[in-house]
Amino acid sequence: MKQLARVLCLLAVALLLTAPGVWAAAKYTIVFNGPMPESHNLTKAERMFAKLVEERTKGEVAVKLYIGAVLGGGREALEAVKVGTQTMVDAALAPVFGFEPAFGVLNLPYLFTSRKQWYELLDRPLGTELLGTLEKHGFVGLGYPENGIRHVTNNVRPITKPEDLKGIKIRVMQSPVFISTFKAMGSLPTAIPWAELYSALQQGVVDAQENPVVNIYGAKLYEVQKFLSLTGHTYDPNIYFINKKFFDSLPKEYQTLLRSTAKEVIAWQRAEAQKDEQAQLAELKTKMKVNEVSKEQLDAFRQACQPVYKEQAATIGQAMVDKWLKAVAGK
Repeated sequence: MKQLARVLCLLAVALLLTAPGVWAAAKYTIVFNGPMPESHNLTKAERMFAKLVEERTKGEVAVKLYIGAVLGGGREALEAVKVGTQTMVDAALAPVFGFEPAFGVLNLPYLFTSRKQWYELLDRPLGTELLGTLEKHGFVGLGYPENGIRHVTNNVRPITKPEDLKGIKIRVMQSPVFISTFKAMGSLPTAIPWAELYSALQQGVVDAQENPVVNIYGAKLYEVQKFLSLTGHTYDPNIYFINKKFFDSLPKEYQTLLRSTAKEVIAWQRAEAQKDEQAQLAELKTKMKVNEVSKEQLDAFRQACQPVYKEQAATIGQAMVDKWLKAVAGK
């Protein structure tokens, strides 16, 4: 049924784009695939991006936004943007590794020590250089909105040290970095699609999962999970991808406008993400047993995850890993 609904939605997009009089003033149309529901700060930012682009181009660039991943998610969405059946997607990082393994560096466990450091490095030449590696795959990366800081929930016990994760069946994204990270701490990681996560937890297929607070709250995982441990094991961005052929077809002034508008919207979204996280975490504390993880305890997690760096460098590239480690250290 999901596949049928997606096909019907794609047909509707095609009919709209070819119908006489639709967006008559537009010279260019962006079909923008958003992954989250209406209430999510990522969706609010996508709506802001669409509105600003249309206003600033006086309607010459139309942005048609589809939310809730109705046009597909994950690898499927990226493939659609690559071949041009969709124009743009706000995508999570994990499926990007299949195109460009170097992006795995951003999910290495305990790489960053603060949001400030994370934002600064993404927005500096190092982060821009990484986006540039997408172009050979048919994408242009416009920037990094925030998915969030990832934490562990489970039904077994509070997690305060790496040993607490031993033997726990945990759902992770289809990412070699995530799988390696939780294996290093003795867990039994299993890749399960996001859409199937709630039922997998409810039925006991897995004991645990890891996600940012906004996703834990939005998906009501507190209904099927007892414990939330603020492990902060990775800082996880999304990426705005746009089809390179389409982007290159735009006048230079519109290319510049899309980049600057994305930068503005992303700054707004990151601030909203922090506000949402604080409010939602306060509510989760009334629904789950939430435990902080001290700096000393985080050091133990960081130490336990060191083998992940060596193992994943073989795929990410040792030079890339070293470059980001030096940047984080301020060298």
